[in-house]
Amino acid sequence: MRRPRTLRARLTLGIAALVLIAIAAFGLVVYYVTAQRLSRSLDDSLRTNAAQAIAGTSSENGRLKLALDLETDATTGDMHALGLSVRLLNPDGTVVQQSGPYASVGTQPAELDAAREGASTFATRTDPTAGTRVKVLTKPLVEDGRTVGILQVTLSREPMLSTLRQLRLTLLVMAPVTAVLAALLGYLLARRVLAPLERITRFAGAISVDDLSSRLDLSPREDEVGLLASTFDDMLDRLDDSFHRERRFVADASHELRTPLAAVQAILTVTRERRRSAEEYERALDDIGAEAERLRTLVEALLELARADAGEVGEWERVDLSILLPDVCASLEVLAHERGLKLTSGVPDHLVVNGDADALVRLFVNVLENAIKYTDEGVVALTASAEDGCVRAAIADTGPGIADDDLPHVFERFYRGDPSRAAGGTGLGLSIARQIATAHGGHIELTSESGSGTTVTVTLPAAI
Repeated sequence: MRRPRTLRARLTLGIAALVLIAIAAFGLVVYYVTAQRLSRSLDDSLRTNAAQAIAGTSSENGRLKLALDLETDATTGDMHALGLSVRLLNPDGTVVQQSGPYASVGTQPAELDAAREGASTFATRTDPTAGTRVKVLTKPLVEDGRTVGILQVTLSREPMLSTLRQLRLTLLVMAPVTAVLAALLGYLLARRVLAPLERITRFAGAISVDDLSSRLDLSPREDEVGLLASTFDDMLDRLDDSFHRERRFVADASHELRTPLAAVQAILTVTRERRRSAEEYERALDDIGAEAERLRTLVEALLELARADAGEVGEWERVDLSILLPDVCASLEVLAHERGLKLTSGVPDHLVVNGDADALVRLFVNVLENAIKYTDEGVVALTASAEDGCVRAAIADTGPGIADDDLPHVFERFYRGDPSRAAGGTGLGLSIARQIATAHGGHIELTSESGSGTTVTVTLPAAI
């Protein structure tokens, strides 16, 4: 049998199956409980009739006799109607008196033996004449501690069995009908619940890279489907933003790569227009070399970003920033000196992290170079400390600061807010620094006010 393909069909069949199983279990319990109660009721009726018969029993000349004349009394007809038979026997099993429709139902030796021992017994048998199923109570008549007679009361089980048959038929009819109704209601419910999912499916199939601006915009609902729709729209927002950033990145990268190539081509074109002196050729080669260096730096930065985006991480080891940070500052002192700046570092001992040492060097070199490049006078200071299981390194400068409008975008690739800050850079330094910090389980923050300098704080998990 093929499994239903649609979720709606599976939900419908599942609901119908669960309802059917529940009704079947409920029906079995009801049937069992009803059968037990009817059986106990029949036993109670047998005991009551036996007690009434015993109350009217007398003994004349050593011979037992029921006060009720079972053969001639007017109530005998009622006994037949009720399916009641009464039989009085001697201890040896001979019948003294009997009346009722089941006189042909005999007495079993085991029942007589139990009665002689003073015990009452219940038995179920079938009347050989009418074929009626009956229940028999055999009860001893005890006088002075000895059994002087045996009373048998027989009642038909047919009313009880008829009631159970009707109950059984009702349950057998009710179960499939209820299951069908449950399946219908389940189908309608599944259709209503899954309608938004079908809309989401059609919508997802219609989305293309060329247009990620459409949204589901389902009516607000506080359930799983509403959460799914909201999550789907949020995902589209992130994808749309990611595609926009990637397109802008590709466009910016193309522009940045084209600029030095265009400069080289222009230099070559102008130089070749006429014969020039050796000094002019040397200047042209120097200009071409500068553009080639700019191009190399840009390509290396792009490759580094590509590796970071692909999740490529170098070999990790324990890195002591107490040694690494002063070394980085020392390597950049010449650059700071050329710009007339003072570069200071205050780094305590035992600042150890786990990570790629080369990548961490690039992180701090990028941040320090950025600070030196955009500070006209004053100091660039690097400080570090260990706090709450982390190592924090702060690079503060006394530069002109960053405008409030530009702050949210400083870590974007190729972003340049103030044209005066764009000279000589690729626009990728802070982006690369953030990628490296994130890859090491840390983060990087930048605070600045226009005219008051800038502070970049790098936070990395301390090695355990």
